Amino acid sequence: MLGEIIGYIQETGYVLIKGSDGDSYYCFENELKNTHQQQIEIGMTLDFVAVNTGFEKKASQGQLHTQYQFEVLSPAFITEGGLPDGLSLYYMHPVLFRATGGTKSHAEIALIDMARRCAINAILNQTVIKSMDENNSDGNYTAQGAFAIVTKRGFTVNAELARRQASIIANAINEAQRLTRRELTNRTQAQRKPPVRQSMFHSVAAAIMGR
Repeated sequence: MLGEIIGYIQETGYVLIKGSDGDSYYCFENELKNTHQQQIEIGMTLDFVAVNTGFEKKASQGQLHTQYQFEVLSPAFITEGGLPDGLSLYYMHPVLFRATGGTKSHAEIALIDMARRCAINAILNQTVIKSMDENNSDGNYTAQGAFAIVTKRGFTVNAELARRQASIIANAINEAQRLTRRELTNRTQAQRKPPVRQSMFHSVAAAIMGR
């Protein structure tokens, strides 16, 4: 039967396996073949013989497949904390975004929109704080966090698939770096740009035309 390792306790060598029939089976590390060639990891696949002891279902004659580790982009998410367990961080850039005259939701949405333009798939340590302007009036919010490329680990018996995934992750990191630099540069230039002042002629013309 084909199975996938869904639990492993290194101290005791206990291995929990989900069989292709949907049931759970157990065995111990020293009962598996090919363990001298690779370390046991959750997500690895193997072939085994199912044995029903009457109390528990045991995996016998288990043989690990030759595995290749790879990384895939995790689904997009936002968290007020750090990196969740089970995920890997491949790229991170701190970001500070100030929204003037809006609500807390406006600041959060603006940060998410910027994240999309930067082609990242995670915002870590997101916080939104309320600040006062120089007149002590409400309406200014600052959203901050860290833009990140986050992946989750998997295993495959296909070496070519593992190589392709490595290339996909590398391209995603390069694209995120390029777009983040461009976005932050554009924002900095926009903030430094002086306001456009109309000449008296244009001001009078606009008033006459009702604009």
